[in-house]
Amino acid sequence: MFVKSNHLKRPIFGFFIAFTALILSASMASAQTTVQADDYPSIQDAIVDAGCGGTVLLSEKTYAEQFRALCSVHVIGAGIDKTIIDSTGLYDGFHPAAVFGPNPFCDPTGVNSLCDTLPPTAAAPCHASCPASGITNITDAYEFASLTLKTTATPNHILPYIGVGVGWSQNTNLHDLKVLGYEIGIDTTDSLDANIQNITILGDNSGASACIEIDPGFMHSPERPQQEGFKISNNNLSTCFSGIFAQTLVDSSIDHNVIQQTGRAVNLLGTKELDVHHNILGPSVVSGVALRNTSDLSLQHNTICQNGIGVQYRASSLIFAGLGFPIPSTDNTVHHNAFIGNGVDFSGPELTASGNINFKNTSATGICPSPL
Repeated sequence: MFVKSNHLKRPIFGFFIAFTALILSASMASAQTTVQADDYPSIQDAIVDAGCGGTVLLSEKTYAEQFRALCSVHVIGAGIDKTIIDSTGLYDGFHPAAVFGPNPFCDPTGVNSLCDTLPPTAAAPCHASCPASGITNITDAYEFASLTLKTTATPNHILPYIGVGVGWSQNTNLHDLKVLGYEIGIDTTDSLDANIQNITILGDNSGASACIEIDPGFMHSPERPQQEGFKISNNNLSTCFSGIFAQTLVDSSIDHNVIQQTGRAVNLLGTKELDVHHNILGPSVVSGVALRNTSDLSLQHNTICQNGIGVQYRASSLIFAGLGFPIPSTDNTVHHNAFIGNGVDFSGPELTASGNINFKNTSATGICPSPL
């Protein structure tokens, strides 16, 4: 049973990545090297030795670890349920089990509280190459694939336990994974052009959980000022309050996912130009799709089934209006969807706002189809 929640949470990964040390980035070489994790004391040591652009290959075994990769690296297992990273009992109250991406902010003067918390070393000086802008270069081309990441106990901490955390990156490829037991399965912030595909995520059933969460973030660039270019497809998501919770996200697609046993299957807050299509959305306690401060959404060819509300136009937030997202949600198109067995198909105070159009949808009684 889910606890209903407004789910306007604190930015999660954006909070703690600002404190993540750059202790690895300077020590990683640029050579593209492939290493076997079992040749090192830990996955972390293998990542450091592989260097930026390198690849770490994991064996068919269970690793009891957490790790951080702060420049481009590929971490590849031997297959789902063959390679297992088990982080049970390792949560420090702060970091995800697997981190990809550095702190976006630095101090050109070299005086920064980050150094007070995590002192620099000769191998990894604090902000040794910080540009005058105070913003580090975005990192590129992480890959995490072909394994199972799990915890069997979610600790009681202020910050939720995250399985995979991605930040300040572009062209990240997360695929062919199973992520089990975390309050937030995958969390991204300040990122571009991420592919999240062919992943099974089972959450921890808590009222603030999300299988995939796109945290509020801005790209600190006039050319691409907001998070964009995400493709979230062919995933199987369940037992999270939000299947996909997307915030400050533009020009992205959510397609061919099965999202069931959630509070809200797709939860949109501050989004523009998303294409949500060919998903199975439901059963969910509250809604199949929830919209706040959302514009130019194309919601089409989905099966929206056994939800309290099929499509819920929630009251928009003044906070996100201040970030450039509309009040009310407007210019959204909902068409060619199959509504099956919902309490109501459409509801909410902004349903009839300017430009919101619904056409060629069907409505019937029944239950959600079994995914193929």
